Amino acid sequence: MKKHGFLALVLVLWLLLFNTFFAFRVEELMTPWVTTTMPQYGVNSVGMVVPLDCQFWDEAGAPVLYQVYDGTAWENGDCVRTLASEQYEVKEKDISVEGMVTLVKYATKPPRAGEPINIIEKRERREDAWLAVCQEKALPMRELGKNMAVEAQCDSGILVSVADAEQPFLEKSAMSQIFAPDIFSVEKTMGGGPQASVYSLSEIKQFFGQLPVLAGLVTMVFAFLALWVNACMLAKDVKRNKKRLAIHGLFALILTAAVPVAIHCLDLPSSLLPQNNIVDFAFYTNEHAQIFGALRTLAAQGSQLAQEAIAHSEQMLMLSAGIVLAGMVLVMGGIALEKGFLRKREKRQA
Repeated sequence: MKKHGFLALVLVLWLLLFNTFFAFRVEELMTPWVTTTMPQYGVNSVGMVVPLDCQFWDEAGAPVLYQVYDGTAWENGDCVRTLASEQYEVKEKDISVEGMVTLVKYATKPPRAGEPINIIEKRERREDAWLAVCQEKALPMRELGKNMAVEAQCDSGILVSVADAEQPFLEKSAMSQIFAPDIFSVEKTMGGGPQASVYSLSEIKQFFGQLPVLAGLVTMVFAFLALWVNACMLAKDVKRNKKRLAIHGLFALILTAAVPVAIHCLDLPSSLLPQNNIVDFAFYTNEHAQIFGALRTLAAQGSQLAQEAIAHSEQMLMLSAGIVLAGMVLVMGGIALEKGFLRKREKRQA
């Protein structure tokens, strides 16, 4: 009983260690990166205003503004809260705001009231392509900048190449550079936000490039559980299986050391994560259906960028499945070989 109690304690501690490291990493990944702004006097406006693209939308589809404040106690660092509705009014061309408050303008994903944020001080630039997907019909575009060009276009999607896109990717910023200014007007956002979504192809590739890391973590958990179950069986005769238990312990220590490293390497792009729950599979299903529906249509028209994005995602999915499958086969095969060797030794001794 003591032996099995010790093994049960080892399992609980290992899973607790894994969950702790994983939870910290998830919290980091789920914290949005944002840019901020403050109300200013508009040329053709009365009072202090901010641009229309500062608004976000709540679950009911109503526009909200997020105010940045310094967190205290457990809310350490920069946090956000919704600005009281009586302090602002969404108008035709801008939003009038009462008081000098710091507001979130753009974000990698919608912030959560009462939660921390990371404020972007300086944005790097790199080559990218933006996929704009319209929900119903093509929306009017604005004149693109010198560093931007339409690479491919279909009824519901536009692929825009950007020579020096700012990083990290901020959807509303990209939207304001592609579509006409009225994309954020009250009329166009009455359904709960703009009638379009914009994605970064480089961040789509980054997301799928992280799937092998997730597959490695799944394999590590499976390997530890398999070793633990086999160790429970070996613990029935500790004296006879002392050496094998020591080998199991060594492999368990290696897995324990590898888990924090693998979790730290996990770097999912914030723009493709859900607002509240990282395991919101319905969100991923809807987003990926929208993304790859548009990409396949553009790829069929001969878009090389769309073809490359689809090919990359398929390769990463196959690689991830291969890692999990190969890991399970190796672990179970190793345990089976060990048991076979033990049976042969017992027959010789008999």
